[in-house]
Amino acid sequence: MPNWEQLAQPSLLMTAGMALLVTVFLRLAWRRMARSRPANEAPARSELSSFAPANHGAKSSSAEAYEAQLHETARALCAQVDSKVILLEQWIRLARLEAERLERAVAAARAQGLLDEATTDRAIPSAEHLR
Repeated sequence: MPNWEQLAQPSLLMTAGMALLVTVFLRLAWRRMARSRPANEAPARSELSSFAPANHGAKSSSAEAYEAQLHETARALCAQVDSKVILLEQWIRLARLEAERLERAVAAARAQGLLDEATTDRAIPSAEHLR
């Protein structure tokens, strides 16, 4: 039976990392938009939300291109991270199966008298920490 606390920890770290990446990208986009505006002009309330439908016509082409590039990069990063998480979960499952198989082999060897308890306890650690 898997320990869900240990399995959730990598997912939690991955989610925190993705949130950090999105925050960094949004701050970069905000700074770039702030630099393109004259210093004495305050941002209009409608300009604060880049997803407002009325705002799309007012954006410059460079801001739209930058936003599109930002979204594309975020999608690509999410896809890469998702594929790495899937591979990591598969490797963890495989490692657990192999650890259980080796424990069964050691137990069978002990039962046949091929291994003694003193030697195997020092040489082969238990896989209890993997569960």
